[in-house]
Parts: sequence; C-alpha cells; structure tokens
Amino acid sequence: RLCRNFARKYREILPENAELRICSGETWDVELTQIDGDHYFTAGWSKFAGDLELRPTDFLVFTFGGGSTFDVSVYGNDCCEKKPLLDLTAGWPEFRKINRLSVGKTYLFEFIPSKQVIQVKPIK
Repeated sequence: RLCRNFARKYREILPENAELRICSGETWDVELTQIDGDHYFTAGWSKFAGDLELRPTDFLVFTFGGGSTFDVSVYGNDCCEKKPLLDLTAGWPEFRKINRLSVGKTYLFEFIPSKQVIQVKPIK
C-alpha cells in the first residue's frame, strides 16, 4: 500500500499504469489501483517482487518524480541496499535450452577468450 499522505498529496497526478525502475535501469510495468481509499500496486507487482526475490523483511524506498515512473531502492534486513543479480541471470533460461542443460546435473563452464564463447561440459 502506498503511504496515505503521499497518495492524498499526489492523487491528481498518480498514474493508473506505472513503471517501477531499479538501480540497474531495468523496469517493470504495474497498475496502481485504489481500493477502499488506499492505493496499491496490483497487476505486475507479483512479477516485480518475484524477480527481485523480495522478502518480508526487505524495506523499499520509492521515489516519484511525476510522470509514471517510480525509482525503487531495496534494502535488506541488514540495512544495506540490495543490488539485483538480474543482469547475471537474465539469459539463463535461453542458455540452458540452447546447451541442453538438465536440472540436477553438474556442469563445468569454461570461457574460451580466443573464440569469445563459453564451453559447457558435463561432470560425471
């Protein structure tokens, strides 16, 4: 739920469709819905929370500069900002499919600089 004072102050300019942007520049589209006088991020929020692996103890800071974008910073229960690992894993499903990797098996990944490729070998 958005802070009530914030929602009251900006109710005239709050968008119905918003964008949540994290420090890496990646964005998620969400809907902003009013329910019983309170404003919530609805459609799209579950994907955002899942992609960032949000935990109940995480603390989020939203910065709204007008328009439809909210910049979001995520802090863990250690009070340190959490940096997303999305850049490292974004292409993993496609990589796994192309290389026919199986869940539960162990593989050795070797980067070959001269060819600019990653060679994958199963470990027995």
